[in-house]
Amino acid sequence: MLEVHFSDDLHKWALAPLGTPPNGQKSRGKIICNCYDVSENEIIETCEIGADLQTLQAKLKCGTKYGTCVPELKRLVKTHRTNS
Repeated sequence: MLEVHFSDDLHKWALAPLGTPPNGQKSRGKIICNCYDVSENEIIETCEIGADLQTLQAKLKCGTKYGTCVPELKRLVKTHRTNS
């Protein structure tokens, strides 16, 4: 039996309906809010321009459905928020 192993970068494209994986794609990072498909990098970028938890929830909708990601959102805000 032939076993195929994909690198981490190619693994996410293994079942994509493409002939070749897209080039130049920026990694989104891990998904923090599964309900609204919000990634760690999106949250960090928003925090770095001064967003607090309420702003993240208003802008990205993360943490507004079930709230299971709210503790992680609070941690990211505390770590990455810049006071503009």
